[in-house]
Amino acid sequence: MSDHRTQAAKCLGKVEKELQGFLSEAARAGDYPAVVDLGRAAEQVAQVARTLAGTNGMKTRAGAAAMNKPAPAYPRFFREGDRLVLVGRQRKKAGEYDHRCPKADLDRLVAALLRSPITPKTREQLQQIQPPGSPEYLVSTCLRWLLHVGLVKKHGHKGYEVLDPQHFKANVATHWNQLPTLSRHR
Repeated sequence: MSDHRTQAAKCLGKVEKELQGFLSEAARAGDYPAVVDLGRAAEQVAQVARTLAGTNGMKTRAGAAAMNKPAPAYPRFFREGDRLVLVGRQRKKAGEYDHRCPKADLDRLVAALLRSPITPKTREQLQQIQPPGSPEYLVSTCLRWLLHVGLVKKHGHKGYEVLDPQHFKANVATHWNQLPTLSRHR
């Protein structure tokens, strides 16, 4: 017998994809209030889908309250002043870690990705734009966020490609402004 929660989560995944398409169209048209509203709607649909996918309906000793509690999704992204913050889950021990990346580093990465948007760029190539001595995680943090919000696509080891070069800077700015602040989530 198929699991109703799983079926509902798959259906919501399709709705989220459609909302992402509408969001992209609104961004291309410069309808930024619609971009904000559609972004929020897509995030809420995705959260409900994750909640449903995380509950399989099996009985456990913890009871119904634990069964319906969604596991936090990682990575999570926030804004702290002019810094992008990635919160991830540690692999070897329980807990979280975070990386902070100045907006200037994100802006430098955006400019580098736009120089030749047709050719995918590897993380190593993009690392070369950083000032000497910069931590390697800065570029990785920015790329993970750009992937997370759907502005770039990863082509395996070949690198990263900008999906909508014409509107890339505007889309980055829109998503930056939509980032929740860290103080509200900790």
